[in-house]
Amino acid sequence: MGVSGAAWATNCGMLIYSLLGFYYYAKGKSSFTTNWKSILFDQTIGKKILKLGLPEMILSVMGVVQSIIIFNAIARYGTENDISFFTVLNRFFLFLLTPLFGLMRGLQPVVGINFGAGQFERARKFLKTYIVAGIAILLPFFLIALIFPKQLIGLMLPGYTVSDNQMNDFRLFFSILPLLPITVLALSYYPAVNDSKKASFLVFLRQLILYIPLMLILPYYFGVKSIYWGSALIELTVGIVTFFLLNNYKLKLKKA
Repeated sequence: MGVSGAAWATNCGMLIYSLLGFYYYAKGKSSFTTNWKSILFDQTIGKKILKLGLPEMILSVMGVVQSIIIFNAIARYGTENDISFFTVLNRFFLFLLTPLFGLMRGLQPVVGINFGAGQFERARKFLKTYIVAGIAILLPFFLIALIFPKQLIGLMLPGYTVSDNQMNDFRLFFSILPLLPITVLALSYYPAVNDSKKASFLVFLRQLILYIPLMLILPYYFGVKSIYWGSALIELTVGIVTFFLLNNYKLKLKKA
């Protein structure tokens, strides 16, 4: 069934997964008591969920909008080769974000539990530990992207001829990898310490204030190449702002 078959397989898999979940809880196999028939909406809990999940939801939605804008800019000011090149670059970038999203989900409950128990210093230590872990995970890929960009692109796009300019663009785009754990994990840390406004601010800063306007303006004046150095500059700016926000937050906690 081709691509259509992949879509049907995805939906069927999720349906089976959901039915098995209902069966599991309905049979009382879980380690805790569940009211599996209840689908009522609790307004108080719903508001908390929305408040805590809003930053990550905005990040996901605006990421799609960002991709649409960038691909339209490349189609307008670049060539088919530029589209293929950015597709490979973007796929590799999303691949590297996957372990960071995993760390986000692990960080939030650990920080939240300790923060709720008044163990502020321990919560900060966990944030540092997770950031170091994220940097350690990304470091090998960071070095590979800087030293062997041609081989890496060839692995993901066989037969593609990579120009010297594209190799430099690849290096420039991934030069900010060590900053990503700070930015990404801050989006999980702030909701966990009941300060989701700062997480929302960082998302709006990155996506609405910087990325979308600059990706609409820069390619018009500087061509496709500006997408790569512009993206690196944006990530650098957001990383620096996040670092200062985290430091300022630590100072406030110490004073409190």
